Amino acid sequence: MIYVYNKYNNSRLAPAGRKVNPFAFAIAFPTFFQYHARMCATQEIPPRRGSRLFKLLTLALVVVIAFSAVSLFQHRHKVNTAHRRVAVAQLDGAIGGTDSLGPWLDELRDDPYIKAVLLRIDSPGGGVTASQELFAKVRAVNAKKTVIVSMGDTAASGGYYTALGASYIMANPSTITGSIGVKMILPDFTRLMEKIGVNQNSLTSGVLKDAGSPFKELSPEERAYFQDIVTDLYEQFIADVAETRKLPLDAVRGLADGRAYTGRQAFTLGLVDGLGTFDDALDYLCAVENIDTPILIKQPEPEIPLFTRLLDALTSSLNLRLPVDWPTGNSPVFLYIF
Repeated sequence: MIYVYNKYNNSRLAPAGRKVNPFAFAIAFPTFFQYHARMCATQEIPPRRGSRLFKLLTLALVVVIAFSAVSLFQHRHKVNTAHRRVAVAQLDGAIGGTDSLGPWLDELRDDPYIKAVLLRIDSPGGGVTASQELFAKVRAVNAKKTVIVSMGDTAASGGYYTALGASYIMANPSTITGSIGVKMILPDFTRLMEKIGVNQNSLTSGVLKDAGSPFKELSPEERAYFQDIVTDLYEQFIADVAETRKLPLDAVRGLADGRAYTGRQAFTLGLVDGLGTFDDALDYLCAVENIDTPILIKQPEPEIPLFTRLLDALTSSLNLRLPVDWPTGNSPVFLYIF
């Protein structure tokens, strides 16, 4: 015979299939009612697994719906305001290979919700290749949407090179700009090594393979070799100036002897298009693009590791920072820098 057991105290109730008198059940097995009374009084009734799962699924559905609604609202806001959205890009300090401006320019070029770009430049220039790459990126953005440059305190050499990619350049009258030319840094440690009694020998596959080494004096052949490189880099710079500024190459060559110009002098020479502040440049951009009330989209701040920030703060406080044009390795450094 099969019996039904009370799961609360493991006592036998009745054979399976037989009806149980509820009064007899209550008298014979009071633990059943005691258990439920206690559980109800203390609110310890275990939840049903199905009910908990349903609540979790409902909560997840609510979160998904809310997230979708926010995304849809943001998308519609971008679509509705695309004709007023102006990106404000920033080039600060020396130009190197780790600038955050380049990747953001790539995003702005393909962003359909950005109407125009206002590029603020406050830079003395920097590496030759990095400056050329920024020039190319600004030019690529300008091919799809208007780019206006506003010059700050300094926009010289590589900073000026970068500005050439825009459709309009506005400088403050006191801005230091120009400085069209190339600089090469070659440190010489030979006398120091003689004093400390250290010498370096090198085996090369050619006579110019270790040219520019700081551990030996520059030979006339090496000097001519590096001068050819500097001259070629200089010719590339002035060719881009002549093309973008629509000036004769010979006229640019006469201006590009390395000297800097104030914004007012540069305007007279045709190196910039206008004079004014950042707000003046923004007003000009809005007038060109027929924007009544611009929505300014600022450039995201680069993520700098904590250790790097602490190191920069330490070197700044102790005045240990090297000059921007000081070589950090054994290789020669070519710079478009003021």
